[in-house]
Amino acid sequence: MDEKELSLSMISHELKNPLTLIRSTLQVIESRHKELLKEPLWSQVYQDVDYMSRLLSELSALSMESVPKPSAVHVYTIMMDMEGMFLTEALKQKKILRMQCPKKELYVRGDELKLRQMLVNLIQNALDATNAGDYIDIIVEQEGNKALFHVCDTGCGMDLEQQERLFHPFVTHKPNGTGLGMVIVKKIAEGHGGNVRVQSSKNSGTKITIELPAAK
Repeated sequence: MDEKELSLSMISHELKNPLTLIRSTLQVIESRHKELLKEPLWSQVYQDVDYMSRLLSELSALSMESVPKPSAVHVYTIMMDMEGMFLTEALKQKKILRMQCPKKELYVRGDELKLRQMLVNLIQNALDATNAGDYIDIIVEQEGNKALFHVCDTGCGMDLEQQERLFHPFVTHKPNGTGLGMVIVKKIAEGHGGNVRVQSSKNSGTKITIELPAAK
């Protein structure tokens, strides 16, 4: 990590602490003045604080090295954890989440926490881009010495302009998005010796493919 990345990470961390205190203070004030719950702007204050916390977390993640702790990562275990993490939320939103992953011993070499973060961002994006009744498929396959992770959805899709700006920081089409999620995905994939491919068309869904070297 170079000096600029270290400074950004430290600043993000230091700013998150007072934001956490601010949120706690808001909760105390709310407990003393219940009438604030009737004020529409009160919930907006919470949303703004949470947005800033999320933005700082993603800035910190963006500044960190992509592969600080490499090891052999069992892909099937991670994918089952992802299914457990998102299945309830998908059902709540009336979306169909389907997972396909070979049970064979497929491994990739890298940082497990970073790989999990990459997949969480991709699946969350798919949830945000879909409506009730839409499908989200997470498919893992091995192709030669490559592990391919496909996240496909039948959601709103993207036009060419949106695809070209997908990996630009702070560019987002989501109301509460930070515009850093896909930037982080790309950095993690490339930090693991892989790449990201995007296939999408407006109103026809999106397919994101992460290609990573498989571990021997």
